Amino acid sequence: MEADRTEFPASTDHTGYIRKVDVEGDTMWALVDFDGDPICIANRKSSIYFFARNHDIKVVLLH
Repeated sequence: MEADRTEFPASTDHTGYIRKVDVEGDTMWALVDFDGDPICIANRKSSIYFFARNHDIKVVLLH
């Protein structure tokens, strides 16, 4: 199960962060903006990084 929300067009400059989410009982990874809205959700963490790179989204690390 993999969902992809491509809300941002290519060549934009946005920032987001990655967090683990539960989707209908499955552990997934989400790239979210700073309002907490998901930009992209995938079952593999690496897919999120590829999505961010392809859409010029900077991924920040939160502690």
